[in-house]
Amino acid sequence: MNHTTEATPDVWDYYATTELHLTGPTIQQARRRRTQQARYGTTIHVISAYNPNGEPRDAAENRERDADLHALLLIAKLAPARVMAGHDDHYEPSWATFELSRDQACVIGRAVDQHAIFELNVHQTEPAATRHLVRCHDHQTIDTRKIDL
Repeated sequence: MNHTTEATPDVWDYYATTELHLTGPTIQQARRRRTQQARYGTTIHVISAYNPNGEPRDAAENRERDADLHALLLIAKLAPARVMAGHDDHYEPSWATFELSRDQACVIGRAVDQHAIFELNVHQTEPAATRHLVRCHDHQTIDTRKIDL
């Protein structure tokens, strides 16, 4: 792993329009953390191991990569929660983490050969979040959108 190549502009456009579907437990965990950190809200990082470098892989390899990422997050003593990320024609399982900084999430993203991760800033006072598409190689935000939780 860790042979990430740069994405083309059309790939970045595709990533920018990705929808994130947080499961009930993920949203509940975010709301619980938002309440605990009442002044600031909370940050969630979403990382996938599917289709490294944006190159489609077969289902078995993607499942294995996903299981390896999950194990890595558990070994790091994180509590990952399942997220589905994608478009109408393609969704892939991803993992939400609450304990990572942007830099740490990008390092893990690079370790599993991903171009990008998502960073969600969950707001304290509204049922929405700000979603940032973040490049793994330089940790820079490429796209920012508001999303409902």
